Amino acid sequence: MAHIMKILVCATEYPPKHSSGIGNVVYNISVRLEESGVDCYLCTPDGPDKIVGGGLIGRLGVIGLLDYWQKVDLYFGQKYDDFDALWYNNPLFLRGIEQEKVLITTHTTYQGALSIKTTPALYYEIAARAEKYCYGRVNKCASFVGVDPKVCKELENLGIDKWRIQYIQNGVDTKAYAPSSKKEESRLGLGFSSKDLIILSVGRLTAAKRPLELIRTFSIVAKGVPNAKLIMVGGGELTDEAKRLANALCPNNIQVLGYVPDNMILKLYPSADYFIIASKYEGQPLTLLEAMSSGLPCIVSEIPNLSMVAEAKCGLVTDFTEIHKAAAAILQYIQQDNSEHARNAREYVLENHDWSIIVQRYIEEFNRIARH
Repeated sequence: MAHIMKILVCATEYPPKHSSGIGNVVYNISVRLEESGVDCYLCTPDGPDKIVGGGLIGRLGVIGLLDYWQKVDLYFGQKYDDFDALWYNNPLFLRGIEQEKVLITTHTTYQGALSIKTTPALYYEIAARAEKYCYGRVNKCASFVGVDPKVCKELENLGIDKWRIQYIQNGVDTKAYAPSSKKEESRLGLGFSSKDLIILSVGRLTAAKRPLELIRTFSIVAKGVPNAKLIMVGGGELTDEAKRLANALCPNNIQVLGYVPDNMILKLYPSADYFIIASKYEGQPLTLLEAMSSGLPCIVSEIPNLSMVAEAKCGLVTDFTEIHKAAAAILQYIQQDNSEHARNAREYVLENHDWSIIVQRYIEEFNRIARH
């Protein structure tokens, strides 16, 4: 009888309770690994196989991560050898990283966040030092995946040998996220006018995402294109402030929806005309891939992690640190025909980011690790 590969999968996020980047990557890859015959045992704060920790995550930052990873160690302890490979996503303070058959996927780093002066600075400085210490303890045979070339470079800066780092991009469900043939019907169903020009933003409202700068920029754009609407989706510590600023500057053109369920986001993408990201730091945002897969031209900030938009020739890259210049560039862009950019976005994702492509890369990595 053929041996069935068994992988322990650990992550601090998992859908549906936590549907952000890490959780979605872990879910989509694990489901497809199972479909290919791999036995995945998922250990997350929300299950589905083993529920560990989680109560402090999201409330106490690094302390919450410490709580989760320590509980992983307490539970598995001597059981790590029961698995052919261990797959960790952004691990900290874990004895299990001393094992050889480990693959660590890094979505973002505290070092990267610190480099762009994310606030509070002292918190990120302490977290970056803890991260460097923890990754320094990783077994020298363990392998790393960075979801973006810049993240891979950040891993090198943390002292990880370049030969141990693989770049495996994030993926997207290109069947679920696809252009709609009933766009007008979908827009009307969501309460939008057929005359509205909808620019969609999906992401947590945190300092690194620059939602307030986005609102200020768009308030200028709306003066030039009165039918333009900015729809902002996502929770976060700046949600209330973003709502107040939107109401003060441009109440008729900006809607800050906060958190919305995934099934509504699936309807929003094909109803929109453009997608926008003003972030000053990202890993490789799944929301950008979802938007591109949905055939949306994309307006993104001028940071390396979003360079795929220029590579795919599917949008506008602009500097959101200069609000008036960014607004002028956006105004010019949205008043021209960008149908070719819409097609390019969809084609680029189909060729490079469909989950079937990404999962095959992970299968190759796990097979290599299991042979150690």
